[in-house]
Amino acid sequence: MMRERYLLNKKHGNHKHTEDLISIFGCVETSNRIAIAGEQFRLNQLLSNRKGGRPLSSYAMEYCLTLPKGYRPTSEQWQSIVKDCCLALATVCKLNKSEFAQYRQQIRAVLHQQR
Repeated sequence: MMRERYLLNKKHGNHKHTEDLISIFGCVETSNRIAIAGEQFRLNQLLSNRKGGRPLSSYAMEYCLTLPKGYRPTSEQWQSIVKDCCLALATVCKLNKSEFAQYRQQIRAVLHQQR
């Protein structure tokens, strides 16, 4: 999957100031689940012949969390930070139990530690 290759490619041009790439949550299979869920949603939209509404333009949302220079959380601290952010987002979105269960299965976090 193209996105996964980009996220973990230390030699990509956009990563020239990146010191380290660390997988915090999820893996390649998670990225695949996200893509499959997006395709299922797109197919259901087509099959329901709904008029109006925008078509799906991307499978996921990416968020960039930037910390003050010199602050270097450990991998465990990053896991805790990402978990707190994801739970807060789920609360703000008022996800019900089934939506939250799906949401939990589709979280992918990769740390791009800058120099």
